[in-house]
Amino acid sequence: MSRMLQKEMDILLQRDLKALGIGMASVTVVRITPDLSIARFYISAFPDAEMPKIVALLTENQWEVKRLLAERVRNELRKMPELLFFVDDSIEYAKKVDALFEKLKKSEDELKVNREESSSEEADQ
Repeated sequence: MSRMLQKEMDILLQRDLKALGIGMASVTVVRITPDLSIARFYISAFPDAEMPKIVALLTENQWEVKRLLAERVRNELRKMPELLFFVDDSIEYAKKVDALFEKLKKSEDELKVNREESSSEEADQ
């Protein structure tokens, strides 16, 4: 069900919601509560600076978005869940993790060079 909502919301973002001023945006993840009452949509956009604006626009127009989405999935769901929108920061998080790994690798390389220099100095004495 979450995959279906993700696909239909992506279509809405690309076609029907352009009037709201939403640029290049997509739904990266949809998480639905076990009781199917709440659907959390994680939004990614280009450029990254647009994401908070797009999430705010979707939240402000939540009822209209819900109505449009309900029309698209009316044969699949009995009741449309409440829609909540969030910025998907997973790409930003991955970039930070990569940067930390690079920093760690650089530190290890520097430590290795320092050990080699000190062992070669000891051998010269």
